[in-house]
Amino acid sequence: MFAVKKFFNIPSSPKKQRRKQDSISVQNKLPQPDIDTFFATIRSPADFQKDERMADLANVGIKKALGYLPLQKICEAGYDLFSIATFLKKRALSVFIIPNPLPEEIYAYNPVLDKFIHITTRKMYEVIPKGGFLSIKSGALVAFDKKAIDVFLEDNVELIIQLNEQESNEANRWPMESAEFVNMLFRKNANSAQMSHLIHCIYTSMPNYPLSSSGMSNNS
Repeated sequence: MFAVKKFFNIPSSPKKQRRKQDSISVQNKLPQPDIDTFFATIRSPADFQKDERMADLANVGIKKALGYLPLQKICEAGYDLFSIATFLKKRALSVFIIPNPLPEEIYAYNPVLDKFIHITTRKMYEVIPKGGFLSIKSGALVAFDKKAIDVFLEDNVELIIQLNEQESNEANRWPMESAEFVNMLFRKNANSAQMSHLIHCIYTSMPNYPLSSSGMSNNS
């Protein structure tokens, strides 16, 4: 359900793509969609905030504590990844990239076995080893509100302790620190209905009371 630094042909910005295309002769008669992308103007972070297609990231810290979007979707919408990441950081959000994996780094979830499969070796895992992620096409930009997630974790500490007591491998236990918890979300499935509900709340809402340090309140 949830659960990969720059490994696999992730375009650093639409600008670089355009420079490469500059070398293509007009005589090549590029298809119309390519020409549109070629001449597209990079859109501003202000546009990003209003763009409904970008809502899963744009609403982080306002209506929700965590969100992500595939890198390809952001670029195809006309936004520069570095500019958007910087924009989100200026809003006091934490940001990281799940890279587009190399073939030997691909993990896929098998719902029948309820296991993650390392495609190259066919090894099965309850939790993807740290450093890997459940593969997302083209990679993804992830943003989260650290203080909001800390509140969610503090409010559900008893649940997390209970679930961790059932996990013999310490490396596979749910962390109580926000950044580590978010990392685990892309490597491990929720193992109870209560955890599924908590994760759903983190992805769709803010805590039910104001975060005094950031001045934000629940807007869900």
